[in-house]
Amino acid sequence: MKNGFKDLEGNRVKAVKADDGIHFRFFNGATLSVFNSVAWSGPAQQSISSVLGKRLNRSHEFENGVELFFDEGSRLSIDLSDLGYSGPEAIVLRVPGKATVVWN
Repeated sequence: MKNGFKDLEGNRVKAVKADDGIHFRFFNGATLSVFNSVAWSGPAQQSISSVLGKRLNRSHEFENGVELFFDEGSRLSIDLSDLGYSGPEAIVLRVPGKATVVWN
């Protein structure tokens, strides 16, 4: 499986919002919306908003999930198993100049 998140690696988070999902905007103009179940871990279990200004250092995509690793040891784990879905889209990734990628 090709890792579509490679375009985000090395970029810093400009904005993050949680409502019907978790929505990230990066300084390079990319957006990432996550609608599936997630697990957040970070220093002292800070909130997801603690990634503001942080760099997405690396990502790991596997059969039943994705892990995104940010500065200072923060990690977002996205559940792509059948139990993790809450709607038609699991993840939507938009990178300027590239096709939108949707995980269903």
